[in-house]
Amino acid sequence: EVGDCTFNGEAAFPFTLFFDGDVKADYEKVFQCFSRLRSSSAVLKDIWSHLVKEGKKEHGSSRREDLLLLMEMQHFVQKIESSIVIKKEILVREFETKVRRGGNICDIQGMHKDFVRLLLDLCWLLPKHVALANLLHTALQTCEQVRDLLAGEDEDALEMDLERAHQRFRNARVALNINF
Repeated sequence: EVGDCTFNGEAAFPFTLFFDGDVKADYEKVFQCFSRLRSSSAVLKDIWSHLVKEGKKEHGSSRREDLLLLMEMQHFVQKIESSIVIKKEILVREFETKVRRGGNICDIQGMHKDFVRLLLDLCWLLPKHVALANLLHTALQTCEQVRDLLAGEDEDALEMDLERAHQRFRNARVALNINF
């Protein structure tokens, strides 16, 4: 599955005070989220390249609809990705500022746990965000599905499947926009 990433290796002391197994698992979830967004963006760029090359040969209305769907998907992924990245940078700066102020080891551990929790919240990885995370997963999975459909050979099945994928993506996007 797109977006899988793991941390390899062990943290050395004193970092083990901040990176226990739970924190490591939480960071893996956050990096998987970032990786999935980046991968979806790359998939959409590949589709765009494919459709533009193909569009020079074929000027049907269905290709224009495919390009419009692709533009809608790219806008959606870029909007989500840029929002998360900007907010993540703010969280990092705030965390760094708090750590520079100092404190004892327990204070810094608490700050780090709060920081990790805010990252999970930002990426919709907390239990309270299950519905949003599922909608985002559906939208990103549909982007990947479109790539696979376009690689197929059966034009009639392609049009029907693309229409279903388009509707599935739009349903997820609309539902997510309600929650923004």
